[in-house]
Amino acid sequence: MELWSFYFFAKIFLYYKDYIKFDVVWNLAFALFLIIPIPERLPFRGAAQSLRFAAAVVMAALLLWHDSWFPP
Repeated sequence: MELWSFYFFAKIFLYYKDYIKFDVVWNLAFALFLIIPIPERLPFRGAAQSLRFAAAVVMAALLLWHDSWFPP
């Protein structure tokens, strides 16, 4: 999960300061998405990693929006 740990620690910090809410189920699902490895035997592993990173950034932004007090 490398730098994604900072994302979760920051969200937990913001939660304890009451700046955001913390939906445990969605955040756990996102963490599981980040933990599941991409098989090394894939011929397009580099492209899959790039696509997964782009999807993770979008999901992180949407999840942060979901946990914030901003309107839906």
